[in-house]
This record gives sequence, structure tokens and C-alpha cells, in this order.
Amino acid sequence: MKQDTILNTIGFSLIAAVMAFSVFKVFSRQVEEAEAGVTTIRFAHTLLDVGLRETFEVLADDYEAIQAERGHRVRIKQIAIPIRTYPQWIRTQIIGGTAPEIVWNNPGTFDDELTTRALVPLGSIIEQVNPYNQGTALEGLPWRETFFDGLDNAGFNWTFAEHFGIPLSAVTVRFFANRKMLEAILSLPENGALADAIGPDLTPDTFETLMELCHAARAYGEKTGRSIVPIAGSDYNGNQLMDRLVGSQTQRLTLAMNQRGDFRPDFVGFFLGLLAGEESYGRPEFRSAFELQREVGQFMTSGFLQMRREDATFYFTQERALLIASTSWDAPSFRSLIGDRFELLIFRIPMPSKTNPHYGRFVLGQLTEADVIPSGTLAFINSHGEERFAQAVDFMMFLTSLPANEKFSRMSGWLPAVIEARPAPVVEPFLPELDGYPRGPLPHFNETEMRRVFDTASYALYSRSRTIDQFIAEVEAMSREVLPGMLQKNLRISRNNQRQQDTLMAAHLWIANHVPERAEEALRKFDILVDSSNGNEHMEAFGQMRLLEAGLDPTGDSGR
Repeated sequence: MKQDTILNTIGFSLIAAVMAFSVFKVFSRQVEEAEAGVTTIRFAHTLLDVGLRETFEVLADDYEAIQAERGHRVRIKQIAIPIRTYPQWIRTQIIGGTAPEIVWNNPGTFDDELTTRALVPLGSIIEQVNPYNQGTALEGLPWRETFFDGLDNAGFNWTFAEHFGIPLSAVTVRFFANRKMLEAILSLPENGALADAIGPDLTPDTFETLMELCHAARAYGEKTGRSIVPIAGSDYNGNQLMDRLVGSQTQRLTLAMNQRGDFRPDFVGFFLGLLAGEESYGRPEFRSAFELQREVGQFMTSGFLQMRREDATFYFTQERALLIASTSWDAPSFRSLIGDRFELLIFRIPMPSKTNPHYGRFVLGQLTEADVIPSGTLAFINSHGEERFAQAVDFMMFLTSLPANEKFSRMSGWLPAVIEARPAPVVEPFLPELDGYPRGPLPHFNETEMRRVFDTASYALYSRSRTIDQFIAEVEAMSREVLPGMLQKNLRISRNNQRQQDTLMAAHLWIANHVPERAEEALRKFDILVDSSNGNEHMEAFGQMRLLEAGLDPTGDSGR
């Protein structure tokens, strides 16, 4: 009995302590925000990479100093949240009315419903001139025109024909190599021909040379008695590499599957053909892609698709792997973890060329990066007053001005998003290569349910005891279970998007006819919505027809 009393006392004490701490935090925030004459702007993000928070602190200090010179007391406060908890955290903050003024708009965090409920549309704001570009090459340009894609895609929501975010950077994928290990491998007498093929810049620029290097790295590990894998892999890094390799084998499918005449693969037709037994993942292009994945996969960490990103980083930075495929955003973290133990080499991922005897027949050419757009967008929460919102926008204009974005790029090691911004020399290897051909479709066509199917069946693809045919059979069997519901769901989403767009089109047409000062902007958005709605209606009609032909209920309501 006495023990129960003690435990209850401890329990109530802990609850009281937590409550007291919570009240203190809320009170502290209110005191902080209510400090006389000080405007506090908070921005939340998931950028825990090395150097990012420090970069933001420096730029925040610069902004605060500028405002102080103008007689304004402004405090910029960043809130760094782990990416795994960020979606739940931001939703909780929005519901509780405590969301920051500026938030990192991670893909998947803000669906259409949350976007319209919580974020501020920026269509008219991005047409304003960014005052922080005064005296630069971008002086007088509208804010949107200072980004290298003109904000035609970055931060743009096609359902609502509206912008909901401002980008900071861009991202490309490269191979990172351990130069010290590479030089040791190439110095071996048996690798003389390979060293000649790679050349003095130590950059394998053909797929064949890359494969030879992977074989040599494995032999080097066996010869020295070290546990070395040629390529460090994980679910994240593996997909970064494999998606590009697969895309080289399916380039010609973009035209072969162009049933709607919009130069986009007809994944609905393919999936319905798969259900009807008229299509197969055994078609030559996909089979070649799977064979390519298997060949490269043998050089990656065993069971790499079950490993996490940090596992691959550990393998590479601890000198247990020669190569790792990752994004430009990871470069600063790699350098920090490596220190002075070895030098990083960075180069493009070499793809099979048209002359490759096994994989060349489906290749159009090297993959272009002309489709790279600014990314890493920051959005504005709509629950704050006009003064705080205006201050938040002003801070983002400063952050994405030519001088600040160039400083951001040079300090963080990330690519800039603003035109004319000069990256540091260490960032130049990540600049997008514009020559080449677009990547072909991935077998899952970026559909979440189908990506899950391929992830589940991947063991058969990389297992030495299973054949490609067995892998294809498993994928197709699982696909037939998920495809009907997935296709019906896509049609429902398309119909919902059309309803929302119909309402928005009517609203913008009314504004164009009744609010002269906003007529031009309203008509521009009306035109965008018409184009987007036409595409949705086309896809819905096409999808309904295909589902009916397959004997499936397009509404997904059968049996209810």
C-alpha cells in the first residue's frame, strides 16, 4: 500500500512538472513575442545537415542588422525539426494555432486540403520587385523572374494555379568517391589498363569503366583483407542511383506509350493492359532495366534497400565503401564527417551509351538535367496578422536576393536558386548538365502503391537464387491486387481536383469582370486553371474509358 502511494506521488509529481514546464514555455513564448517594439519571425525546417543552421543564423543576423539600421527591431528565430517527426509536428502546430510564420514545405507534408487551409497564396506577391536586389544585376526584376525557372514550377500548385512557396536551392545527384582509396586501387599493377581508361582526373566517364572499377574495388578489399563494398547503398541512396539507371533503359518508352498525345507515358493504359494480360513487365525495355539494376546492385551493400540513409553514410565516411550516390545537399555533411582523412571526388553517374552491347539498344543518350528546378521551398502560414506576414515576406525576399542567396550557397555548399548567383568552387560539380535526353518512365510510374510493390519484391531482383522472370512474376502478381483500387482512387482524386478548379475558375472570372485592379492577375490564373482542368478532364475521360473497357467500375463504388 505504501509503495502504491509513493508511486502515485511520483506520477502526479511528474505530471505537475510537465504541466508547469508547458505553462512556462507558453508564457515564455508570449513574453518573447510581446517584447515591446520587437517583431519575432519564426521559421521551421528540417535542415539538420552540417552547416545549414549556422548559415541561417548568419543570414538572420545580417537581416536583423539591416532592419536595425532602418529603426526596426526584428528577431529571426529558426526551429529545426527532425524530418521524421516534422509532418506530425507542423500539423499539431497548425491545429494549436502556434505554427511559425514560415515553414519548410517538404514534399508530402502539405496536401491540397492542408495547403488551402493553412498556407498563404503568393501569386500577387511574387510579381513585386525584390528591393534587396537593388544595385545588383537583378535590380527592378519581379521577384519570380529572379529564380532560374521563373517559378513556373517551384512552389507552384497546379490544382489551384497558385504559388505556395519560395525556393532556396536546387539539387542534383552525383557519385562521391574516396580519392585515397581510388588511387590505391588504380596503383595496383593489375589495374594499369583501368587507370589509363579513367585518366588523370580519376573520373570514370563511361558505364563500362565504372563496372570495371567496381570489380577492382571488390578485388582490392579481398587482397587487403578489408571489408570494402564498391558502392554504399540504402533505401535512399539506392533509389537515387537505380532510378537514373532504369530511366536510361526506358527513354524510348516515353514515345511508345504516348497514347494521349501529350508526350507523357500512358501509365493507366499500361496498368490496365497488365490487368488484362496484354502488357507485361517482361517487355524488353523493362527487362533490360531490371538486368541493369541487378548488375549494379551486386556491387552495393548487401541488403541495401533495408538500410537507412545514415547507414550508407557511415559505410562511406568510415572508408568501408569506395563510392556513394547522393544529392548535392549531402556534400557538406560528408565533408564534415570525413574531415582530413581523405579527399572527396565528385562526378556524374555514367550511364550506358548507345554503343553498349547489352544495354545500349534502348538508350537515346546521356540523361539531361535540364528538368532540375529550384527546390526546398519555404511557405507562409496564414494564421498571422498582416504586419507579421509582411515582415516574413520581407525576410524571404532578403534571403532570396542575389547577394544573400549567393552567400547562402557559398556558406552551405548548396546550389543557388537565384540567377546570377555564383556558387563556390566546391559546388560547381553539382551544376546541372543541360545536354542530353530526358529520363524514361520508372516501372512504378511514381505511383506510391506500385513503388511499394517493387520495394516488396526487390529481394527477388537482387537475390542470386532468383531469376529475373521470377521477380517479374512476383511484381505482376502483387500488381494485380493493388491496381484496381489504385486506378479508381486516382480517378476520384482527378474528379475532386476538377470540382475545386471549377470553383476557382468561376471566382477568378468574377474578379476579372468586377475588380479592375486585379483583372490581369485573375485572367492569368483563369487561363492556367483552364489548361490544368482540361488536362484533368482528358485524363479522367481517358481513365474512365480504359477502366470500363477492362470491366472495372470507374467510380470504385461497386459493391457498396
